[in-house]
Amino acid sequence: MHRSTGADASFLSRRFEEKRNDCAQILRGCLNRRHMSILPELVSPGVINHFNDKDEIGIEAFTRAVQRITGIFPDGRFVIEDIVASGNNVAAHWSMTAINSAPIAGNPATGRTVTERAVVFYRFEGEKIAEVWLQVDQIGLFRQLGIKELAIDGQISAQTPH
Repeated sequence: MHRSTGADASFLSRRFEEKRNDCAQILRGCLNRRHMSILPELVSPGVINHFNDKDEIGIEAFTRAVQRITGIFPDGRFVIEDIVASGNNVAAHWSMTAINSAPIAGNPATGRTVTERAVVFYRFEGEKIAEVWLQVDQIGLFRQLGIKELAIDGQISAQTPH
């Protein structure tokens, strides 16, 4: 977590706030307001996006990942629950409430309102985000949507919503 004392406290505090604000801009600006044009200001051209078991590289792939989320949940509202920083890393805990109005994981839109919670870790190189790790509660999301079967690596896995 960000902690500093002495003469470097002001500088480190500004650096922490800049990184925190960059991460908040992705959630508020891109996901809530759909302003994808700000991504080049925040994200490195070679950004590595780690999600589930695959990595996507480049700002174009990162932009497509953000657009997939906003496509599935076009009315999604993201709320930042907490942001912490340490060195070149920032972690954010967020929640999103939305209506599922597009297909997800091979299942038709349900029209159900869901609340999803996730954590995302950002690694900075210089002033830009160079790496992103996103962890969402997909099973919890699918339960809220009433999805009973999930396709996992081509296999169908039965799930029982609660």
